[in-house]
Amino acid sequence: MNRHSLQPLATNFEQHQEAGLLLLVGFRRMQLVEQDEVSGRYRLGPFALRLGLACFRGSNVYAMATEAASGLADRLDLTVAVCAWGTHGPTVVHIQDSFHHIHVNVRPGTVFSLTTTATGKLFSAFMPEGLILPQLEAELAAPGGKGKPTLTQLRTEFEAIRSTGLSTIRNRPIPGVSALSAPVFDHSDQMQAAIMVMGPSSVVDCQLTGKQARTLLAATRCISNRLGHRSTGLPGSDGGERMASSMSHANTVAVELAPKRRRRSTSAD
Repeated sequence: MNRHSLQPLATNFEQHQEAGLLLLVGFRRMQLVEQDEVSGRYRLGPFALRLGLACFRGSNVYAMATEAASGLADRLDLTVAVCAWGTHGPTVVHIQDSFHHIHVNVRPGTVFSLTTTATGKLFSAFMPEGLILPQLEAELAAPGGKGKPTLTQLRTEFEAIRSTGLSTIRNRPIPGVSALSAPVFDHSDQMQAAIMVMGPSSVVDCQLTGKQARTLLAATRCISNRLGHRSTGLPGSDGGERMASSMSHANTVAVELAPKRRRRSTSAD
């Protein structure tokens, strides 16, 4: 290809580049994108995040999960968070507070770490590795934080989570606060959301056979079934199936239909 034949291509590129820059300026003003101050690269901005959360709120998954969150908060008296996979990772879309108030900065829009939180590890265990691996590696490569696990160690943890169908964490990343997180699957065995219960470590039971774990698993399995997930057990969660099966049908209904007390419920705008 000679220089003359390249000229139209170069002109066309310049025209498209100018149009692209104008669009980028508009997107920044609308907060659809924002620029990273360190790398200079662009990523989705706050308004794009709100659009995504609003879209998720319109889904059946959101309606069922928030309904169950209210019942779980009443039954367990723990703070309950509904989370979905967002642009930057596991993102809180709804919070149901409990009377066990905890001083943590968790609100709709909060993004959880994949390596240090119960919900982050849950998504890492059940989402396609190709999707979560770049973020996992970035978190592990970030400076600071003594005693970081290796990727091999994390994969062992993820395998255990797939085996039980539940992710738990105690006194991390916030000392004195513990959490349990369980997945919601759809008819195609894809993880669509997570429901997490959290509270003071003095009242949170992280035992896989405890009442809190069994109640949470029963709620998430009920939602998964309503979404068309009909396998005998959640993918890779035979242990969770055994634990949840010990709950009676009456207890499962109680999780969904527990009488609501006055407490604060927060969803994404």
